[in-house]
Amino acid sequence: MSSAPKPSLHIQATSLGPVGQLDADLSKFAQNLVYARNGTGKSFLTRALRYLDLHGEGQDIQDAPTNLIAEESTTGQGMFELSQGDACIGKLSLDLTIRKATPQIGDRIFHVFSEDFVHSELRQSNFVVNGNIESKITLDHTMISTKDAEDKVQQSETRLGESIAALERELGKATDEQLSTKAGVNRRLREYMAIQLAELMSDHTALPVQPARSFGNVLSDLDALKSVPAEPDYPADIERIAFNASVIDTANGNLSRMTSPSTIAEAIKAKITAHHAFIETGIDLMKDASEGTCPFCEQSVEHPPAKDLIASYIAFFADAEGAHKKALREDWIRIKSLRTAVAACETSYSRSLTKFDSLKKLVPSQKKVVLPDLPTKAAATDTLLSAYAEAIQLKGNNPGEEVALPEVDIASSMSAMREMVGEINQAFVALRAAISASDTERRNLHREACDIFAVEFVRSNWSSFEAVRSRQEDARVAKIELAELKKSQLSDNAKDRVATTFEALIVSFFGQKYSFDKASFTLRRDNREMTRGPSRTLSDGEKTVIAFCYFIACVHKKVKSTTDYGKVFLVFDDPITSMSYDYVFAIAQTLKHLSISTTGTVSINPADISKGFLRPELLVFTHSSYFYNICVTNKVVKEEGAFFLHKAGQTHQLSKLKKYIAPFEEHLREIVGVHSGAEPSHTTGHAIRCVLEAVGRFCHPDKCDSLSNYISYLAGEEGFEIKSVLINNLSHGTYYDETPSPDELKDACDETIRIVEKYAKGQLEVARALQGAG
Repeated sequence: MSSAPKPSLHIQATSLGPVGQLDADLSKFAQNLVYARNGTGKSFLTRALRYLDLHGEGQDIQDAPTNLIAEESTTGQGMFELSQGDACIGKLSLDLTIRKATPQIGDRIFHVFSEDFVHSELRQSNFVVNGNIESKITLDHTMISTKDAEDKVQQSETRLGESIAALERELGKATDEQLSTKAGVNRRLREYMAIQLAELMSDHTALPVQPARSFGNVLSDLDALKSVPAEPDYPADIERIAFNASVIDTANGNLSRMTSPSTIAEAIKAKITAHHAFIETGIDLMKDASEGTCPFCEQSVEHPPAKDLIASYIAFFADAEGAHKKALREDWIRIKSLRTAVAACETSYSRSLTKFDSLKKLVPSQKKVVLPDLPTKAAATDTLLSAYAEAIQLKGNNPGEEVALPEVDIASSMSAMREMVGEINQAFVALRAAISASDTERRNLHREACDIFAVEFVRSNWSSFEAVRSRQEDARVAKIELAELKKSQLSDNAKDRVATTFEALIVSFFGQKYSFDKASFTLRRDNREMTRGPSRTLSDGEKTVIAFCYFIACVHKKVKSTTDYGKVFLVFDDPITSMSYDYVFAIAQTLKHLSISTTGTVSINPADISKGFLRPELLVFTHSSYFYNICVTNKVVKEEGAFFLHKAGQTHQLSKLKKYIAPFEEHLREIVGVHSGAEPSHTTGHAIRCVLEAVGRFCHPDKCDSLSNYISYLAGEEGFEIKSVLINNLSHGTYYDETPSPDELKDACDETIRIVEKYAKGQLEVARALQGAG
């Protein structure tokens, strides 16, 4: 378990699947990471370690030669050994001719995570965890009494319960007196029922501010609602003023017109001016009369002086001055009518305002409503109309004299008055609606009363709230202390330990989504049983995570005493199958922080490593460059502990690989190797396609919506001759017809090199350097 410097780990293998010969060092550190391409033989190495694991559990491993020895082996013999210095950690000698496997294990306890583990431990049982664990673990440490800590927990919880009970009694009493009795709040009102001590504690972690309205204000509003009469005397709507702008336009025309004085005698004009309505009416009647008699005195008008006087009247009204004055009189009458309407509007407002003010006081939502200042606007409008009346009267006295037009905007003033009348009438409608809906108003006040009561109760009992919180903290600390003691007083039952570790890991990965019930030893979703069963409920990625967690928990099944925890050697074969980014990162972090105490407590808390917990020995194999990069960048292993497993000629080698792995570089590296004389493999065609697509997308993104279009672009606009049949077929998708021959693959690699040479030469130099290093 110790990560202190030791001799380097050393791996040897002969005739294990694709691995013809391997004899290489890993690092001297306890944690090592090996990256390998598919088909390199990684799985055969981990399978050999898995057989050592099974042998340690006492299982028969005589099928190992059949499953491990390469078919090409001429001797039928193979071997695998992991050593450190002169010490053999584990060795497996294989002889296919006699179907014999000879294992040898040193002081390590192998525990291997692989597809074989997942299949045998979980997949065969449809991910129903086996709870038949009966082994015991010898405890090699002193038992620690927890009685004092348990008493402390009980005392702190008793004091906490007393404080909570006292505060709940006070809350219940205040709620009943203030809300139920005084405010008349229905106990079934949602806001009333929500006033619970637990909610008040969580909602008010700091002293709340005093609300803008007090509980007393709400009570006053509720009392006012009780005064609403059964048949309220509502304010009547104010009638809008009818106004036509043509009235002003006509008056402006008559005021602007200049009329020469009439030749009629001034005495006649004076009489007409003094009695124009009477005389004008009489003349109209005379025109309509069939006989020459006065319509009033019935005397003859055919003889002087009546005949001459009537003739003068008729002549006056017939000439221009008479007609002009008549038009001005009509303008004056229309202006007067408007002034009368404005005055009537103001009078109507005054009567309705009194009713409005007396009713709005009874409805809290209407109390602050302020009506527009219609009287002031009416007075201003009347002043404007008065200016017109005066100008018309002045013009009427002498139509031939120039009179200045009043510089006022009556149309705008009238429009503003109409808008005010509309707002006022709308306010009257709202008041009627509010009074009609007084039950809703009362219910809203009840809700407000509950909210304000809650805040005022917390403020007035703040010291009691803080006392409860203080005792909650005391109880929490006491429980933590007890838990820490119990950690050091672990059960000797392996099943209990497996369950505890598995439960903690499930929570760390899934939160509350999945959980593990230790009593029934079952996985649960959302704290409920999975009716379809785990196998049909979990995604493939979730199954891998759960298998990973269960594998770590099964460490407890591997040991017989607590001293054995220091001998555990964990091996992982690609623990990230079918996972999303979040889970891949979480797996890497778990491997980085995984530690075990001397008493057997498994932890993924990085702080525990500094408290004496030690990281176990790890050997992690992966073919995922993505997972490898995460492990390297997040320092799951030390820089010297990252390696690349690859074939070099007839042997396999482990090269130190500290840098970030770019898939593009790996593909290009393979192509460079084939171009330089290496034999192509089943992955070469895929590498060619990936490199061509990458070059196209980076160098000609506008031409590379598909590989076919990019190759057409190279052959057409760029004049690049594409001879390779393979490349031309790749541009149309998967190579369907037949497996390409080695010569076709080599030709395709040569042309790919030419394309990269032209468009991404720097990348080619990097690949060649990597090829040389390999």
